Amino acid sequence: MLFAPGNLDNFPKTYIGSFHLPKTQKSQLIELIQQFPTVSVIELDKIITRIQNTINQVSIAVEGILVLILTAGLLVLISGVKSSIRERLQEAAILRALGGKKSLIQSSIAGEFSLIGVFSGLMAALGAQITLIGLSHFVLKLPATFYPGLWIFAPLLGGLVIGVIGTLSCRSVFSNPPMKVLSAIH
Repeated sequence: MLFAPGNLDNFPKTYIGSFHLPKTQKSQLIELIQQFPTVSVIELDKIITRIQNTINQVSIAVEGILVLILTAGLLVLISGVKSSIRERLQEAAILRALGGKKSLIQSSIAGEFSLIGVFSGLMAALGAQITLIGLSHFVLKLPATFYPGLWIFAPLLGGLVIGVIGTLSCRSVFSNPPMKVLSAIH
């Protein structure tokens, strides 16, 4: 609020000031408070330290939740693969009976899961980028930042992790002899 000069001269006054005091001279702060008991001193470095500690704790909690979500997603992937293992066994047995090589089946399954992982990584990068831009612009009032490394790292990591886990979950598809699988089909 702005007032014309002289309008508030008859009212009590409070003065606010700030200064920097090196950590080595913090003992002089006690002397200042003892000499001027009506002076209120707010040490911003302690407030900033508490805020940083709180942010660190929240970051650890968010990282823990992220690990739980990723673990749950991988367990769902393994469960989905295990539920379709019978069909995969039959398809692989037919392909091998028709002359398909074991390496062809292995590479096609690895390619399938790697492609799923790449698309999952792209979706994760898109979601993360939208979230980061939204937080930067609407919450923190900062200019939005584009992270190109995210668009490279997430699909590669997704393709690698999901490709390896999906392929390992289908080990029995490669190891069962085709005649044993085909004779079990009724």
